Amino acid sequence: MARMRRRRSIGGLAAWFSVIAPVIALAVLSPYQVSGQANQGAGDESYIAVPIRGLPDKMVWTVAFDHEDHPWVGTNRGGATQQDDDTWLWLTEEDGLAGDTVKAFLFQPDGSMWIGTDRGIDEFAAPDVGEKSAAYTWNDGLAASSAEDLAADANGNIYAAHLAEGVSRFDGENWRKFTIDDGLVDNWVYSIAADPSGKVWFGTLGGASVYDGEAWTTYTGENGLAGDWVSDVAIAPNGHVWFATDGGVSEYDGMTWTTHLGGQHTRSVTAAPDGTVWAAGSGFVSRFDGNSWRPVQPAYFADQLLTSLALRANGEIWVGSLEDGATVLTVAYNPWRCLDPAQAGLGPLQGCCILSLIKAALRSSQ
Repeated sequence: MARMRRRRSIGGLAAWFSVIAPVIALAVLSPYQVSGQANQGAGDESYIAVPIRGLPDKMVWTVAFDHEDHPWVGTNRGGATQQDDDTWLWLTEEDGLAGDTVKAFLFQPDGSMWIGTDRGIDEFAAPDVGEKSAAYTWNDGLAASSAEDLAADANGNIYAAHLAEGVSRFDGENWRKFTIDDGLVDNWVYSIAADPSGKVWFGTLGGASVYDGEAWTTYTGENGLAGDWVSDVAIAPNGHVWFATDGGVSEYDGMTWTTHLGGQHTRSVTAAPDGTVWAAGSGFVSRFDGNSWRPVQPAYFADQLLTSLALRANGEIWVGSLEDGATVLTVAYNPWRCLDPAQAGLGPLQGCCILSLIKAALRSSQ
């Protein structure tokens, strides 16, 4: 039985100062520098970067949000962590998790959660994530115990991506393996995304594949992909499919291909409900508004190997790194002008001036 442990609680003045300090530094010391990267416009000055404290490991593979908008972070050797208010809850092998290297989270409509690790896949039934309902390894039919990504299609089937071993699909009772022999373009699979039509897209070391439940279709650089190593796939609200590749970002509208950020090794791509697309990779985070790309905090991310992006309901963007843990990008307003976050529909760090944060910190320390 797996149960989460409360490992670190940052409360009172210390908690607020850990947030206020970087906000003050970033807002006052003019951190927004223009990047010289090709295919991008001037630096996006609408976001500030706030590093996350309290993680068990500074090597982060994935970030995600559950149905209650709680952040989850998958680390290299520290297991899975969930932030609940000012407390990090840790789930590791010691607590019953299959493995301490966590690369994937999947949150289902019924409230259940799946975690992909280096030693198997765990399923946790709703509503108590502390109760593990099932665990799967290659002994249970998985193509491999280690899972790089997880996704569910429109029919509720669960897909797991594996390195060198293809894809596994779970229909609720049994696992089935798919490889190049079935039509997959490459057995080294890094990412999975399911679109509303029921198709499932796979990013691999040799290109991208899509499966409609009966047939496979393959896309490579010869078809228009910016690069053959596809490390992430995202489905936009308009149905366009976006690919993070070693040669930039590719956009596919069902008929034509468009290359973005050409030449930049991109590790993660995600599409927001408003149509905005975010990309991250080796030393950069960029935002596409439908017309142009703009680097976000280029000086802050310049030396980081970024692995993942996740969009929070309150507008925050969480970024995972293999060197510096995780960072929150939040909307930056005039630090000395207070807005009403509730009225503006903003998160707790958005719209609040520095003076109001300091006042709140003083109140919480009393």
